[in-house]
Amino acid sequence: MNELTQAVFEWYREGANRRHESLSPRERTFDTPALLWSRFGEFVGRTLERLTAGGMLDTDSCVPGLIFAIDQRYSLNNRGRKVERYHVRLKNVLFEREGIDLTGANRKYHDGRDFGVIGYDIEYQPNEKEPRKQRLLSHQFCFDGGPGRRLGLVLDTNIRFTDSTLKMFIANVAEQYGAFPVKRWIIFAHFSVAEGSWVDSSKVRLIERVGKTWDKSIKLFVRKSEVIKPDGKKSKRQETVKMEFADTVHYGAGSLAGIAGSVGLQKLAPIPLEFKDAKWFKRECDAVYKQFEVFRDLKPLEFYRYGLRDAIITAGIPIILHSVFGVENAFQKRSARYAEEYIAGWLSQTFAGGRGEWQTILGQHRLVFPTKDKKKDRVIWEPDRLQQMILQQWYKGGRNEARKVGYFEGEIHYHDMKSAYPTAIAALRSDYNFSLVKVRTRNDGAAERVKQLMSRGPFQPHGIVAYIRFKETCRTPMAPISVHNGIIYPMETEGQVICWPEYWTAKKLGIIEEEYILAFYEFEELKTRGFPNHILSMLQKRDEAPAFYKSILNYQTGKFVQGRDRRKKIPYSKICCPALGAYITSATRAAAAEIANLNPYHAITTDGIVSPNANLTFGEINRRLAERLQEINWQWMKDEFTGDKAVIWKTRGYILSNSQVDPEGPAKKRFKQARMGLQGEEPVDILQQVKDGIGVRRSAKTFKDLDFGEIFHFIERETRVNPNYDFKYAIVKDSVKEAKVEIDGVVIENMPCFETRPLRNINEYYDLRAISERMMYHTLREEDKKGLSSKDLESLVLTGLLNDRRCRHMVWEFRKRLARWVDHQEVTAHHNSIAKWRTLPTFKIPGIFGKVEAFRPILEKEAQIIKDEERRRQVLECVMHEMAADVETEKRDAVDVEDKDVDTDEGDESEE
Repeated sequence: MNELTQAVFEWYREGANRRHESLSPRERTFDTPALLWSRFGEFVGRTLERLTAGGMLDTDSCVPGLIFAIDQRYSLNNRGRKVERYHVRLKNVLFEREGIDLTGANRKYHDGRDFGVIGYDIEYQPNEKEPRKQRLLSHQFCFDGGPGRRLGLVLDTNIRFTDSTLKMFIANVAEQYGAFPVKRWIIFAHFSVAEGSWVDSSKVRLIERVGKTWDKSIKLFVRKSEVIKPDGKKSKRQETVKMEFADTVHYGAGSLAGIAGSVGLQKLAPIPLEFKDAKWFKRECDAVYKQFEVFRDLKPLEFYRYGLRDAIITAGIPIILHSVFGVENAFQKRSARYAEEYIAGWLSQTFAGGRGEWQTILGQHRLVFPTKDKKKDRVIWEPDRLQQMILQQWYKGGRNEARKVGYFEGEIHYHDMKSAYPTAIAALRSDYNFSLVKVRTRNDGAAERVKQLMSRGPFQPHGIVAYIRFKETCRTPMAPISVHNGIIYPMETEGQVICWPEYWTAKKLGIIEEEYILAFYEFEELKTRGFPNHILSMLQKRDEAPAFYKSILNYQTGKFVQGRDRRKKIPYSKICCPALGAYITSATRAAAAEIANLNPYHAITTDGIVSPNANLTFGEINRRLAERLQEINWQWMKDEFTGDKAVIWKTRGYILSNSQVDPEGPAKKRFKQARMGLQGEEPVDILQQVKDGIGVRRSAKTFKDLDFGEIFHFIERETRVNPNYDFKYAIVKDSVKEAKVEIDGVVIENMPCFETRPLRNINEYYDLRAISERMMYHTLREEDKKGLSSKDLESLVLTGLLNDRRCRHMVWEFRKRLARWVDHQEVTAHHNSIAKWRTLPTFKIPGIFGKVEAFRPILEKEAQIIKDEERRRQVLECVMHEMAADVETEKRDAVDVEDKDVDTDEGDESEE
C-alpha cells in the first residue's frame, strides 16, 4: 500500500507546471471555480483509471481514498487588485478494508457493466438556532465504475458545489475514465442534496426537485470520436454520457448504519469512545452530530475515514440491491421498481406454460397494436374491465380512526402489526386465478354461496355487495364506504363492495344485526399455494437484510394497484392486480377492527392500535395470522411501546410519551409518534408546530427563499399543518372537555378533548362537514346544529388547530381590509373588485389559524396590486396590524347569520 500511496503523490506532482513557485509539491492553485473543478476532475478520473487498470488493486474489498483540502484564499495581483484563488492540497491516501466487500454483488458483472454509480455524502456542523450559519465541513464521493474499479474521495472544504461546477467535476472524472467506457452514471446521496441546499441551485437549475428525488437526466458531455466506415472513410461520431440522480433513502428505512448493516457493510462509529468520556464532550456537545467540527480538528484521520466509509456504503447499497433483486441491464434508482421487476420475474417463472401467461393469472388482458412497418406488433398488458372496476370501487386504503381525541394520562400501549400487508398475502388460502370470476346475484344463490365459503376462513379475495346494519353494541363497524377524502365506517351501509376478510370477521364476531346480500364475486381457487409461501419465505429473509426485504415487500403492495388515479397518467405496473390489493388492505383492516371490537382503544392506525391494554384479546382472524407467522418464528401484533401520556390530534397524528424513562435518554425509548406530515425529530418539535398552527420543515426552503410563483404551491404542499378532526366518527355528546398539555417543556393550553362514536350513516358524515364549513365562515344557522350543543359545535371547530383553508381565509380578510385603505386609482385591481371588497363585512381572525405575521409572504404578494412601492409597504403594515388586533381569542356561542352566497371575480385566488 505504501507503494500505491507514493505513486498517487507522484502522479499529483506531474502537474508541477501548474503549481505556483511558493507552493509545496502537494499543492496546486486555481484562479476560477471552473478551472478548479475541471482540472481537479481530470486528475481524479486519471487516478481512478490508473489505480484500477490491469487489476493493480482489488477495490471490491479494499477501496483507495484520496484526501484533499480545498480552501479559498485572496491575494493581490500585479495591478494591486484583490483576486480569489483556490488552493488544493493532497493530504493523504487511505485504504478502507474492514467491513467492505462487494465481491459477491459484483459477480454478475464479471464482464463489466454499462453503468457507473457515484456515492455522495457530506458532513457539516449544524446550527439549530441559526440554520443558515451551519457550516459545511466536507464532501465525500465513491466512484464505482464496475467490479474492481472503485475510488473514494474526501474533500475537506466549506466550498459548496453549484449546479454547473458539480456537472463539470463529474463530467471530467467520467471523461478521463476511458479504458472502461461508461455511458450512464447514477449519483446516489444519503440525503437530498437539493433539499439540504449543499448544492447551490440559485444560478442554473440542473436539479428538478420533486419531493426528495431528482428525476431529471442530464447530459454530462458530448465528445466526438473517429469512426472508420467499411469503405475505409473516416467520420465523426458523437458519444453522450448521462448522469441521473437518486437518493438512498428509497432503498430502505432507517439510518445509513441500519441499511449498511443489513447488506453486510460496516459503518464507522461517528465518535470514538474516548471522545464520549471526555469532559469537553459532555460540556460542549449535547448530541452526536453537534461536534463534528471538533471531531475533524482533533481526530482528522478518523473524521476522513468516517466520511469515506459513508460514501462507499452509499455507492454499494444500490449495487447490492440490484444484484439481489434486479435483472441484467435494468438497473433502477428506486426499490419500488425492483419490487415490480422481482415479483414479475418470479410469477413468470412459476406460472409459465401452465394455465397461460402469468399476466392472465393476475387478471390482465393482452392488447396488440400493429406497427407501421408490420414487422413486430406492440404488445401491452393491462387489467381487464373487472379488475379496473375493482381498482376504482373495491380497493380502499388503510384504516385510521381515533376513538379519543385530545390529551390523556394513564398507561398506554402501541401494538404494531409487523409487516401487516405481506403477512396478509402469506396468509392467503391458496393461489387464485383473477381472470376467472363467477358473479352470483341474489337470485343466483349469492347468500347461499357465501354461507358455504365461511368454513374456508377469512383469507379469500372475494367481494360482497350487500346492505348491512350493525348492532347497537358494535364498537367498530366493518363495512367501509368511500368518500372524497378516504373511507368511513358507519353503522349502516349499502351498495358498496365489502371484501371477504372484513365481512367474514364481522360475521364471526356476531356484530351484524341485519344483512341483505345483493351480489357475490368469487375468483377461481387454484390447487397451489406458491405465491403465499414465497412471500412467507421473503418475510423470513427480512431479518437477514431488513432494509432491502422490507422495502421490496412494502412496495409490491402499491404495485398491485398502481394506475388507480388515471388523471396522473401513471401507467399500470407489470404486476397490477387490483383484486389482490383490495384483499390485502381488507385483511389488515379486519385484523385491526377485530382487536378494536374486543379491546378498549384510543386509535387505530393502518398497521397498529393504541390501547390501554398491555395484553390484547385476539379473535379468529388475528389468531390465524399469528399462527401463520409462527412458521418463521415471528410475533404478530407486537407490544412496541408503553407510555403514560398520550396526545392525539388526528387519527394518524399522535404522540405517546413515557415520562418514567430517563429524560436524557434516546427519543426512541421515550416517545412513539405518528406525525401526519409535521416535521421534527422529537415530540417537542411536533407539539410546537401543533401549538403554533404553522408547519415547519427545517430542511425545506424558507418563505424568504421562495419565488412568487412558488408561494401558494409551497404552502399547500409543505407548510400546511392539518391536524383537523376529519369526521370519520361523530363526537359523543357531553364528552367534550379541555386539558393542559405539557411535554418536554412545551405547553398547549385548553386543548379540546372528546370521545367519538361511529357515524350512523353517510348522511351524518355530510352533515358534520357542512356544520364545520359554516362555522368557519360564520354562516351557521340554528337548524344546522343537528342536535349538538353549542359547546360541542365550538369544540368541533377548535379541534382543527389549523383549518384547511386558512391561507385563503387570511387572503380574503386581507383583501377586504386593504380595499378600505386604498383608492381604486392607486391599485392595479379592477375598480369593481375594490368596490365589492369594501361592501363585504370583515370577520375576526380565528386564533387557531396562527399568528398573522407568519402569513406575511402571502400578504406581501397580495399587496403587489398597490402601484407605489412606499405606499405599498405602509398599507401592508397597517392592514397586518389591524388583522393582528382582530385575532379572536375569547370563546363565544355560535350565532345565526344570514346565509348569503359570495360572488367573486373570475380568476379570484380566494375561491376555486
